[in-house]
Amino acid sequence: MTDDLAFQDKLDEMELRLKGILGAIPAGVVFIAMDGRVEAVTEQFEKLSSFDSRDICGRNISKFIKTDLNDTELVARLSQCCDEGIISAQGSTKDGSAIPIKLTVSMINTAEGVGMMLCILDATKQSIL
Repeated sequence: MTDDLAFQDKLDEMELRLKGILGAIPAGVVFIAMDGRVEAVTEQFEKLSSFDSRDICGRNISKFIKTDLNDTELVARLSQCCDEGIISAQGSTKDGSAIPIKLTVSMINTAEGVGMMLCILDATKQSIL
């Protein structure tokens, strides 16, 4: 029983550390499955998009990224973007307002399988030093 408690404490500590790391990233982060379904978002993404995690998790990323591509084409295009660096795109806030964004895409391995991590910046707030 003591080993179970120690293991749970260690998991809780790791979860807190991960939340702290993700919270320190100045971009909104979105984790999506390979079918485009949003699995998790950070607080920064919620602030950028005005979507609460309950509004967007379980929905396709096309709810946020606006394009002429259908859902399947969008996910395929995003998966091709892993080696392209920063991409310009059009996002949409919860109320439908357009927002220019810059994003990077990374493939990640999760317990559920391969997915993608999108790091999203509000392009209207970009400046050059």
